[in-house]
Amino acid sequence: MSDGPGDDQIESGTKVRTLRQRRLTDEPPLKHTAYFSEVALLLKGDLDILAGQIRHAVKVAEFDHVTLRMVPLEAGRRGVLTSGLVLMRFAEPESRHVFLEAVGGMLNRGSGWEVRRAERAFERLDRLALSPQDTIAALQKKLEEIS
Repeated sequence: MSDGPGDDQIESGTKVRTLRQRRLTDEPPLKHTAYFSEVALLLKGDLDILAGQIRHAVKVAEFDHVTLRMVPLEAGRRGVLTSGLVLMRFAEPESRHVFLEAVGGMLNRGSGWEVRRAERAFERLDRLALSPQDTIAALQKKLEEIS
């Protein structure tokens, strides 16, 4: 059992997430598709924080280069990812990396089979997820429920 990340890991993870967010507005902007589970909207917690997160997600999804997709509960086990997953593709055909996020930190993997496995996971999510428009509608409905 893990005690969770240490202060250094939390600080490092925060820096990475901040830099990644900045890349959504820096020039040239990165093309970004994000998938999340509807379960994220059902977790108990501070509703003001959840409302702020939803507003931010809807705002970012308005960018032409950002696509936001929710995997509904109806997708069942096939729609579940066991960790955060980031797949990066670059101009060079062989330059692809997958980053796995977990409680203990973030792992960078660049081997071919690990990248192909991540690509298959994203292909599955693409089939199961709501359209971008339906995702925004679901987020706005949740925002109305909690506001």
